[in-house]
Amino acid sequence: MDVSRVQIGSFVDDLYSAAIGDREWHGVLNRLTELVAGEFATFEFMDMRAGGYADFHASAAPDVNQSYLEYYAQINPRLDGVINNPDLLLISDYDFLSEQEMERDEFYNDFLAPHGLRYCAGVRAFHTPELIGTFSIQRTERQGHVTESELGVLGELRPHMCRAAQIYLRLGKLAADVGLLQSLLSHKGRGLIIVDKFDKVTFMNDTAETICRRGDGFGRNRREFSVRHKEAQKALSQAIDSIRKTGSTKPAQARRFTVPRGEGSLPYIATISSIPPNSEMQFDMSGGAVIVTIDDPTLSHQPSHEILMSLFGLSQAESEVACAVAGGLTVRRIAENRGVTIATVRSQIQSILQKTQLRRQSDLVRLLAGLA
Repeated sequence: MDVSRVQIGSFVDDLYSAAIGDREWHGVLNRLTELVAGEFATFEFMDMRAGGYADFHASAAPDVNQSYLEYYAQINPRLDGVINNPDLLLISDYDFLSEQEMERDEFYNDFLAPHGLRYCAGVRAFHTPELIGTFSIQRTERQGHVTESELGVLGELRPHMCRAAQIYLRLGKLAADVGLLQSLLSHKGRGLIIVDKFDKVTFMNDTAETICRRGDGFGRNRREFSVRHKEAQKALSQAIDSIRKTGSTKPAQARRFTVPRGEGSLPYIATISSIPPNSEMQFDMSGGAVIVTIDDPTLSHQPSHEILMSLFGLSQAESEVACAVAGGLTVRRIAENRGVTIATVRSQIQSILQKTQLRRQSDLVRLLAGLA
């Protein structure tokens, strides 16, 4: 079949769009079967250490994909051929099997034939000792074995498929790393903000979002964040400038300062540190990106309410008051936050001390820190 330059260029655009997540793989794989005749196409990664597939996309019907992945992938002779012939960049059935061998093979007879399939054509797009990535087109017996001209089209597309596979893997790993980082830091009660060389926020975890929404120390306006306290804002700007100047020539020492909140609340602790220029987290921000971490003493070092209620028989309200005390809040601030009287809070603290068999609030703080 004749393939125009416009068709190839349009497919390549769609291919890269899928690699960065702007387009579904299903539609792109359907486009591939228009360039090289086939019933459906796949984009898959084989995990060489764990066995099986690390990732799998197909434009086939769901029941076809399910039966393949549940059993027939394990007996697919094409996979063995791809694994055992690492120098084979363009793939077809005749590279591994003759027509007579296909006739006798379980995969061809029990999986391909009932779905009206017979042949395949493919591209090795990624290959490391841990992972092999391929694009493949499944063809009917009527469409026949792939022709030299169709292999030529795949050969022209292969460099783009290789780059798309690398982009897809790298962005997937990056997303997983950032997601894990966000999850860990949010769990620890620590806000994380990444600021680029133009002072724009490129990442902010859930804890940082919550702190900025409170407006008691930090604020955010679209892609910019600020410090409410004038002197603390000055300290922030100076710390970022210092980190950038030092970090351009050698690793910079982190800078810390406090950010006042309201009366009766412990201040936030802000830490400014650099991102190494060779780090994957730099993206395209090399030389100017910094990490701002915000520690909130009222969130850190506190056990869950369930633990306190289970261990000491505290009520939900007493558990919340105990954590507020451990977080450094004054009795007056706790009362204001909870909408109760100071006398009520004092009574709850006495009940907490009695149930935990402690005598002083300082002992309670140490106890909760040890349980966190």
